[in-house]
Amino acid sequence: MDDDCLFCRMALGTIPVDKLYEDAQLFAIDDIHPRAPVHFMVIPKEHIATLADVTAAQSSLLFHMVEVANELADKKGVS
Repeated sequence: MDDDCLFCRMALGTIPVDKLYEDAQLFAIDDIHPRAPVHFMVIPKEHIATLADVTAAQSSLLFHMVEVANELADKKGVS
């Protein structure tokens, strides 16, 4: 966790947000400035600063993020 990271603070609950989904690895929220009728974000609880920082060890986390995004898209009727 990074104390300066907005998303880390959301994951810890220090910034309250309405979560669409949450488990031990990630959470999902609606974007507060949507650019489409359905616009949500799936955010890992592990702090990853940029895509360039992703390692092979996080491949299962990335796959899980895609799974959750697909499930939420189904629920919202945009799959």
